[in-house]
Amino acid sequence: MRKIPKPSPTASPLRFELDPKPLQETLTARGGIPLVVQAFRSLGLPRSIPEQVRVKQRERGYDEATFVESFVILDAAGGECVEDFERLRQDPGLAEMIGHDLPLPRAALEFL
Repeated sequence: MRKIPKPSPTASPLRFELDPKPLQETLTARGGIPLVVQAFRSLGLPRSIPEQVRVKQRERGYDEATFVESFVILDAAGGECVEDFERLRQDPGLAEMIGHDLPLPRAALEFL
């Protein structure tokens, strides 16, 4: 008696349907980054940074806490240099989720 082979799961159709209408929401592939930002903010770091870090001489641009938070984001996203901010800046969903744009590489370098 010959054994009937079990069908491959790849022969079955997918269990969901694709909707051809584009989504109205802004999406990101970096959904874990806001959790890092939430931990950063929950620890009260944005309030303590101005007491510990004073490097800005002018009031324009990002404040010190935003720069430090941006570098934490860069590290959490696997960035290795300030030029990687440009890659993160191209993700509109990330900026929307964290509440601000990330700095330009040049501004981040000047902050350092």
